[in-house]
Amino acid sequence: MQADWTIHSVATGLCLLFVGACAGPLPDGNPTTTPDAVVDETGPRFAIATSVFSTQSYEFIGYVGFAESLERGEVLLSEALELPGGGQVWGVPGSGVIFVTEHETQSVGKFGFVDGELTELGRVGLSGVGVTVLLEEQLVFDGPDHGYLFDLISGQIVELDLEAMEIRSTTDIGDLLDADLSTFIYTFQERADGRLTTATYAVDLAEDLVSDTSWILVFDPATGTLDRVAAPCGGLTFAAESASGDWFYLSNPFVAGVHLLDSSRAPEPCMVRMPAGSDQPDSQTLALNELTGAPSGGMVPIGDGQVYVRSLDTETYPIADTTTGLELYTIPAWRTWRVDLDNPTSAVLLDVPPRIGGVFFHTDGESFYENDTVADLSSSTLVKATTDGDGPPGLVVPGAPFTLAEMYKP
Repeated sequence: MQADWTIHSVATGLCLLFVGACAGPLPDGNPTTTPDAVVDETGPRFAIATSVFSTQSYEFIGYVGFAESLERGEVLLSEALELPGGGQVWGVPGSGVIFVTEHETQSVGKFGFVDGELTELGRVGLSGVGVTVLLEEQLVFDGPDHGYLFDLISGQIVELDLEAMEIRSTTDIGDLLDADLSTFIYTFQERADGRLTTATYAVDLAEDLVSDTSWILVFDPATGTLDRVAAPCGGLTFAAESASGDWFYLSNPFVAGVHLLDSSRAPEPCMVRMPAGSDQPDSQTLALNELTGAPSGGMVPIGDGQVYVRSLDTETYPIADTTTGLELYTIPAWRTWRVDLDNPTSAVLLDVPPRIGGVFFHTDGESFYENDTVADLSSSTLVKATTDGDGPPGLVVPGAPFTLAEMYKP
């Protein structure tokens, strides 16, 4: 996906949309719960959640691995926290603590390094408030000890005391759910006013269906207030800010692929603008395919209000009668265009090797990185994204990356 991939865990049918020096091995592969432990002041800088296909179980297994740098090195599964049912990692940058949403147990685990060893500091279960399946959940923070878990499977926001690891309250957001398709949100992005924004999308991977309806969300973590407005087009997944302060919401490559195969089963890939200082989007949309002349979607921010958008090379990859949207989504046949959000019609095709449709991106505050994932999803390399195209290859991650948290500051 933070990250997105853009359609969930490759583990649900190949999952919907994506999302060095490492810690020492865990004793017996399991952390020890130590609620009163003092977390180390230094440790591995990054924690990254990834999903790896097992040729023995024919399932995807989640891991949280650790790395000192995004520019070099490799995440080693032998030194990672294994998540048999998959999961994601979250955290407040520089806090030295991470929170892991574990799909097998429907719980949130709190972890930190104590005397150089990864240690479980606490855990809160979610099944008591009706969370039965975690999938593409999002955890956002109001400081290191207060957070909100967005779970659109159960249609609620779960407010968490992350110091005591207890549930404070729940808020029903069932009005955001599509009547027929499973509804999800991708990573929140922070606005200048401190609020967070994203959009909803609804899909059925098995049936190659995408809803025509999306909601644009603006959430205030200081008050727990969620504002929403119906978007003028469906399939929206990504959010990014332009240099002028406008916000733009884009659909993802899965939408583009399904629309190409059968326009009645997915909306046309689109981009929506919300003017700076406003919570209302423009009623007019921009067709992403018109920017590139090919099926387009996805977004990787590269700074200064510019983003990458991926477009499918239909000439190199012929479309057969049996081709599915998920197949299109995972083939390395998506080209990279640089788009200035304040002037999107000036899109420029970059000389970048083709990628898969699944998008993951992260910034360390200085540089921007995207995933270069191989076709069989066995490994990914984080590549620095620049206005001119690929920078040098960086951290190698087993499988497909989903979310990344910065545990320690340099």
